[in-house]
Amino acid sequence: MLTIVSSALETLFNVMTSLFKIVLAATVAVWIINHQEFLEKWLWGLTGGEVFGFKFTRETIDQDAANLEAAVKSNSLYLFDERAVKTALVRASRIAPAIVHSRILWVDDKPNEIVNAAIADFLEQTLKLIVVQVPTTAEALEAMRISPFDLLITNIWRPKDPDNRQRKLDRCRVHYFDFPDPSLTKAFMKADELQQYGAEMAKSRALVRFNEEQNTHSPAGFGMAEMLVSAPGTNSSKPEIIFFSAASAEVARPVCGYKITNRIDVLLNSIVSVLGERHADVLAKKPWEPEKPSSVEPKSPRSRR
Repeated sequence: MLTIVSSALETLFNVMTSLFKIVLAATVAVWIINHQEFLEKWLWGLTGGEVFGFKFTRETIDQDAANLEAAVKSNSLYLFDERAVKTALVRASRIAPAIVHSRILWVDDKPNEIVNAAIADFLEQTLKLIVVQVPTTAEALEAMRISPFDLLITNIWRPKDPDNRQRKLDRCRVHYFDFPDPSLTKAFMKADELQQYGAEMAKSRALVRFNEEQNTHSPAGFGMAEMLVSAPGTNSSKPEIIFFSAASAEVARPVCGYKITNRIDVLLNSIVSVLGERHADVLAKKPWEPEKPSSVEPKSPRSRR
């Protein structure tokens, strides 16, 4: 009796499995028929290995990441994880319509420094972005006055920038939990505190004074961010801000919430995230939807050249 029941259950299971496979196959077939145009475009991009200028085969992604690592490895101040860079490339290929030809303004007084030059070239050649580089706050403000940008990348310290140490931070105050340069410890340390409280407590008191100084007479990068956040206009009309600086590891997240990093992989993934969110309306349009005829030229959802 037990054998008969077991055999019947096995037969029923096999029938249900076969039925499920038939239903699944029919569902896939119906989807393919209804989305044939989209599927053809997808297959072309997959086999061609290129979408909106992105070459995203495994080989090209590996090579692009390796080339960037080779270009920046001489500077140990900037951290780099090759796997995370590959992740940024894959993510970028999936949202290519939202990021291709996005405009980035990069403010740094050393634009030709090897790391900056390598990353800027990577952004332009690999991610197909438009990168404009300027060395000072004044030139950045003028560039933004002439043309809008989707994203602003800036360093923190620009000693020769006329705007350096000229602005007090009110809305975007920052906090250092350690000195970005060991030499600054001695500059803000008081001998009587060192003798009275010991090295650890004296350093803590020195750090309090240092933080007050950074917020009262801010470095050029932080001062520029304060200007942009405080300027009239909606957030959507202002570029997002990412700080990229070798001296960023000791800075806690500022009140205004912009990202600060000294990691190249974090920078690249942050760029992809910011541009994807900023142009989410582009991604909302299905790739197989035909353009609707219109007698009025539509406004571009993004800035172009």
